Amino acid sequence: MISERDIGLFIGSRVRERRLKLGWTLENVCEKLSVSHQQLQKYERGKTRVSASGLLKISKILGVSIDYFYNGYDKFQPKQRPQDFVDGSSRQNPLNLLVVENDSADMMLIHKAILDANELVNIYVLNSGIQTLDLLKKRNLTDRFPRPDLIFMEFSLPQINGFQVLREIKRDRDIQDIPIVIFSNSLDKKDLVKCYKNYAGGYILKVFDSREFQSQIKNALVYWSTVFLPHM
Repeated sequence: MISERDIGLFIGSRVRERRLKLGWTLENVCEKLSVSHQQLQKYERGKTRVSASGLLKISKILGVSIDYFYNGYDKFQPKQRPQDFVDGSSRQNPLNLLVVENDSADMMLIHKAILDANELVNIYVLNSGIQTLDLLKKRNLTDRFPRPDLIFMEFSLPQINGFQVLREIKRDRDIQDIPIVIFSNSLDKKDLVKCYKNYAGGYILKVFDSREFQSQIKNALVYWSTVFLPHM
């Protein structure tokens, strides 16, 4: 039996598949489609059904025919996830994730891993510790980023490194509750211990195997999004 829910899930998966094949971020499509980041994620996750006119517009933006979004539906077997049964465990609002990374190549890996995690998340990027502290302590009057729910941060940042930023944040009562996961190339166990002693929420080693690094990022995001911060 054809299910409206299954059709929505399949079309959403095809939209996301095509977007990733083109190497486009959510922001790239949102700008062209004139919808919010959250709305496009709802389309891709099948949470909201795309209207006929909306699908036509998406097809033109992604450079495919309408048929593309239905091809293969006859073989589609939707997977039921725990949140399909227990609505209270699913995230209702996007997680505001701040990524602080100054290496463009690593940022590409991190961004892809976050997208592949398929969590409801808004991604914001900074590339220095000074920018991060200015944002969190509201030193610069800007509404570019909201207060993050979670921070992924590189250890070896210029001028003020990730550890110094971590320590500064955890000393400030107004922002010390924000979980911070550290990325590091350091194999020195002392650096890991130092971060955890200053209340880091996680420590991910930038291993040589990029797939393993991305897997750890995905696991960390899913963990914080669904276990510790599921209803924020």
